[in-house]
Amino acid sequence: MDRGVNLDQLLLMKAAFEGEGGDGSGELTQEEFFEKLSPLLGTTTSRKDLAETFMKIDADCGGTVDWEEFTNYFFLQRTASKPDDKTDWKLFAQALSKPRPAACAHRDPIQKIFYCEPLDRFITCCQDGSFSFWNAQDMSHYRTYHHKGVWANDCSYLPVKRLLACASFNDTVTFFDMSRGAFKMAGRFICAGDMGTPTCLAVALEKGGMSERLYYGDSNGSVAWLKASLADSPDRLLHEDNAQDMEWVHQEHTDWVTQLCWQPDLGLISSSLDAAIKITDVTRGHVLGTATVHRQGVAAFVYSHAFSVVASGGLDRDIVLWEPSNLRRVGELAGHTAPITHLSLDSSASQVVSMSADHVIKLWDLRNNRCMQTIVEKSWPQQSEAHPSVMAYEPRRRRVVTATHQPFFWKHMCCADDQQGHSQPLVAVLYSPEFHLAVSGDDSGTICVWDTNTGLRDGHFTNLHGGAKLTAMTFDASGRRLLTASDTGDVSMWNFTNGSRLRRFAHDGPKLELTCLLYLGQLHQVIGAGWDRQLHIWEDTQDEEIIKKSRTLKGHKQDISCLAFHGPAMVASGDCGGVTIVWDIQNREQRFRLANPRVCGEATEGPAPVSQLQFIDPPGCAPGTLLLSASGDGCVRAWQTCSGGQLLETVEVGCLDQMASCTALAKDETEQHIAVGLSNGTLSIWKLSAQSQPAPFCQLDLEVTWTAATAAVTSLQFMKDCHMLVVASQDTSVGLWSTSGQLIGKCGQHAWTLSNQLTWQHSDVSVSTGLATGSSIGAQSTQSSDLRRLSATSQSSLPRKQSVMRTSSNAEQLYRWLPIMTDVKKVAYPELRLSPPASLAELSKWQKKRSASTLKIRR
Repeated sequence: MDRGVNLDQLLLMKAAFEGEGGDGSGELTQEEFFEKLSPLLGTTTSRKDLAETFMKIDADCGGTVDWEEFTNYFFLQRTASKPDDKTDWKLFAQALSKPRPAACAHRDPIQKIFYCEPLDRFITCCQDGSFSFWNAQDMSHYRTYHHKGVWANDCSYLPVKRLLACASFNDTVTFFDMSRGAFKMAGRFICAGDMGTPTCLAVALEKGGMSERLYYGDSNGSVAWLKASLADSPDRLLHEDNAQDMEWVHQEHTDWVTQLCWQPDLGLISSSLDAAIKITDVTRGHVLGTATVHRQGVAAFVYSHAFSVVASGGLDRDIVLWEPSNLRRVGELAGHTAPITHLSLDSSASQVVSMSADHVIKLWDLRNNRCMQTIVEKSWPQQSEAHPSVMAYEPRRRRVVTATHQPFFWKHMCCADDQQGHSQPLVAVLYSPEFHLAVSGDDSGTICVWDTNTGLRDGHFTNLHGGAKLTAMTFDASGRRLLTASDTGDVSMWNFTNGSRLRRFAHDGPKLELTCLLYLGQLHQVIGAGWDRQLHIWEDTQDEEIIKKSRTLKGHKQDISCLAFHGPAMVASGDCGGVTIVWDIQNREQRFRLANPRVCGEATEGPAPVSQLQFIDPPGCAPGTLLLSASGDGCVRAWQTCSGGQLLETVEVGCLDQMASCTALAKDETEQHIAVGLSNGTLSIWKLSAQSQPAPFCQLDLEVTWTAATAAVTSLQFMKDCHMLVVASQDTSVGLWSTSGQLIGKCGQHAWTLSNQLTWQHSDVSVSTGLATGSSIGAQSTQSSDLRRLSATSQSSLPRKQSVMRTSSNAEQLYRWLPIMTDVKKVAYPELRLSPPASLAELSKWQKKRSASTLKIRR
């Protein structure tokens, strides 16, 4: 897709969008996109490459792309420098070379920061009339001047006259002389009559830089050329009917003019709170065009000459990209949650820096419309600087300079081949089989996108929910949109290829933590649940930016911990009280209520909490009739959901470690194997056999177990069409494992080629082969069930050379291994001092005593 496309190919591509065979809308689905365009792009473009391109073009994840979106995408892919394609430019906070005294800071928040290139100094001005000069090299304070009555809206430097022009709220434009090493007022013009307050300034250089013009915009929506001379008087009234004083460029804005910018190849660009941006030919006094790409007021804009595109933002929070030649919208950068106040451009790196009213700074890459970095309050090394009021960009040293009461700067540096992963415990990992990508998220709201074929990072987004903690994440039905939830009850939908937020989901309930999310593909609904003990259901309406209308289902008495879905409308929810409710979402009613048995049957202990749920349809079972639940007591239970919710099977997965609980559960695509992750980092694969007729039956057989992480496994998923798993852990690692227990590698730490086993990390794993059969709850003999669990425990604890013994019905053969198992337990838990049972008749009592002792240790 990177090679050149000639005019004939371009016309054929346009005909593919508009020609026969479509639905007449001019839009192509993903399958139509591949079918119609792959012959035009040659045999070297794979289906995977086309699918990834389609996903990037379809920024709103609507499922279709049209010709305008197609051309806009490739328009934005043009870059002036190819070598930077695989590099990331990011902002790094810089420490001052020497401390600044507190007296040099402004008393009030800074209103404007301006870089004066001829002096190589930054100038900051405040509403009390103070102007401070700062050495740009080290940001040390040089001098502060006070001029009462000058409340600066904007500043601009006139290089020919060597004057600093300042537009002030007191209806004046004031000039300061800086040519003799001083800072003295050289003159002032006062707007008389009904003229508006000057709000912004722009300087246009003419005749090869030998002359200059000063333009200003005002609060009435007018743009004027200031022609008056300073020679007459230090204070002079401006009269709009005097041709020697000023000349109106245009008066077509209906609200404040927020920014002016002179571009020689375009003209004078003006933005306003009336949501319009105008381009004017000042020589003829004619407005060439008006861009109406915003719904609300525009606060700032920048122009990229390399891309011939304008980026503008304001009250509607999104940065809009549009072409000034035809005023056509070509893209947007969505992600801010507050109005945008400042925009800056680094043209050499093709990146835009934005700041919003909530003091969040974002770094955007124009080449792929991606948010490269987000700076929030906790990102600042000094909390006193974490709420900047102004921002500017210094291209000479490639720095972003912010200021609250004094300047602070961020160095814009290149991080080539940065593969850094997570630094916080992981919440979940999701696998996209269509794009062979793994998407992981941690507590801090950092999202990493990994290429599972190589282990390299393919995307990186931070602070998805601002300062809130990320608590849950899931894909939509197509696997192309990411849904995330936070501990403040916020739910958002994202395009994870560029980090842009597509929409938000709000509810009227308490703003408590949401612990789980579901997307119901057939119903196009989003479900979130958590600490408020109810299910919140939203309709996925693409036309709305914030979906506020939701309905709730109540029934749980404890915090909800997990959700599972089975089409077309069956949802299961589990809570911390050990209760699982199966819902009919369409009819809004409960179908079954399943309760975990009480631990050890003691009155002091309640049922184990439900940590994970999974509907599974193995061969021999009717669809939707088998539900697996993983619990905090280390057990996986199989429930029948077609006839009252019968418990079919209980397997003590955490039998090797009585302290371990089940934390993750997944099924493979054949639905005959499940993977279970534990709180001690252990992972195991189980073979599932089940039937629903004539008699309900389910059995789980352990195939293999190994240690996959040094902390709890928080999430895992089977990869499609291969015997592999993606595993996330609280130790911040994302690992790729084969189902036989071989480590392929850990994302961001290792690099591999998935098809080449020589690149795998085999030596980092200790694998044990499972030889035991899961217990059958259908059996009436408690002693028999205990014996089977005891067999699994004892065999897994033996050295490899002794573990050749198969499960036997001979109780005497099992009993001879009890001392070995007891010794292992004493090593793991010194507090558990139990002697082996004296006879087989005492075995059941011994098992209950062991479980009760374990519970005391846990407490």
